[in-house]
Amino acid sequence: MQNRPNRIAGERWGWALRRIREIGQREGTRGLVYRTLALIGYRTVGRYQRALDAPIELASARIPVEIGRLTAEHVDEYIAFRRGATPLQFLSRLEEGHCCYAARHDGQLASTAWVAERSAWVEALGQHISLDQGEMYIFDAFTLSDYRGQHIQPRIVSTILLDFKAAGFRQAVSLIAPYNRSNIIVRERAGFRRTGAINCIKAGPLSWTFFRRQRGSSRSRQEQTVTSR
Repeated sequence: MQNRPNRIAGERWGWALRRIREIGQREGTRGLVYRTLALIGYRTVGRYQRALDAPIELASARIPVEIGRLTAEHVDEYIAFRRGATPLQFLSRLEEGHCCYAARHDGQLASTAWVAERSAWVEALGQHISLDQGEMYIFDAFTLSDYRGQHIQPRIVSTILLDFKAAGFRQAVSLIAPYNRSNIIVRERAGFRRTGAINCIKAGPLSWTFFRRQRGSSRSRQEQTVTSR
């Protein structure tokens, strides 16, 4: 019995080391650095946007997929698919008016992406953002490892852009952590361009959020916002 605390501590350290190694392999040293900075109160994301009045081409996946939207009936399926997700999170997003686009291969979920129209929680910043009129926000894109490299996310993103363009939206926005190269590549191939970075500094109950504009990019109302609380 005396060795049980040591075994538990050893298991926790083992899990932590495996997690660090996994992040390092997937996101590189840069990912580890930014995640460490987040623990001490500094977070940053790149802001990417695309005008929907420009031509949009429907991308093709390398394998057959069917694109649709998930509903509350799919909660158990989504939780089994998305590691770390909870039923409350999934259902709360739907209740807030967000929609989840999903790609299926042979009837199985392979990839998803969420869309918000008014406001959304940004996990990488640890706070909510508000969207301008006519803006839609693509977030929390995820593809199972077995299906990565099959160009499924580009198919989902282009479908989203076409649907929201038809619904009268004028601009698509994504906020992406600097180390998330796969999502950045997908957005850039879909015509998104980086307009700057949103930075957040937290110290106890206080936080400051400010936008650093990319040189040569145009401003929007939201980009000029500086908040503290």
